[in-house]
Amino acid sequence: MNFLTECKYAGRALRKAPSFTATVVLTLALGIGATTAIFSVVNALVLTPLPYRDSDRLVALWQRAPESNVAFDWLSPGQYSEIRE
Repeated sequence: MNFLTECKYAGRALRKAPSFTATVVLTLALGIGATTAIFSVVNALVLTPLPYRDSDRLVALWQRAPESNVAFDWLSPGQYSEIRE
């Protein structure tokens, strides 16, 4: 059997079971949509380099305050200036 005959047979089989066809189309649409969304996020966050010179040298500064039950907190501008000096 050639490809055209197989496609005609698949079309007839899908027309006989519309609920199965709807399930297949919905599953494919959700799978393709989810894959596209995940790739877009990964591409933007991981694969594309940051638009800064020497972006591999960027750092984030956090402070810890275990007595206040704070694991990670942003630095205030005064604390940043003190660390930078």
